Amino acid sequence: MTSRWPNIDANKKRFQQVDFVGYYNASKLALIARKDAALGPYTELAQLCGQTVGAGAGTSQITRLQQASDQCVAAGKPAITMPIFPDRPAGVQAVISGRVPMFFGPYEGLRYQATHVKPLTLAGDINIDGTTVAIALPKGSELVKPVQAALNSLIADGSYQKILDGWDIGFGAVKTAGINEEIAK
Repeated sequence: MTSRWPNIDANKKRFQQVDFVGYYNASKLALIARKDAALGPYTELAQLCGQTVGAGAGTSQITRLQQASDQCVAAGKPAITMPIFPDRPAGVQAVISGRVPMFFGPYEGLRYQATHVKPLTLAGDINIDGTTVAIALPKGSELVKPVQAALNSLIADGSYQKILDGWDIGFGAVKTAGINEEIAK
């Protein structure tokens, strides 16, 4: 499953550098593991105290894991060990090869991996506060409005929902594609 645009969490800090068109509510994250590791199911980050969980460089998942690890330590529990990988494919390969027991990332991509890569399984399904995934365009790009209009056209005619449902991720559908502050968290 490839995309022209990566999963980019739209947030106010990033608005300084790029313009966003939000297209998906990514309020679900996932953990993958090898099936033979018998890990999970995890439903909240607090369950990961003392575990080793990989994540992709520069992702919001690292921030979430670090916050959870800090809470573990504050509660007198062991920290979460977080190996960082350059990207999701490297993290997935690390799980497959046994170099790391779990990898944490966007539900949609990891669910696909767990479904199509035989040694993998979903080890966790973690709900978070709504995060809008967006297409990032250069600041001031003339493409912002046309991309927003195209997405809203797909939403209005039902094509958008059909596409998401076809991948079993319709739960993340948005009602409208917003721009920058309209989708800020």
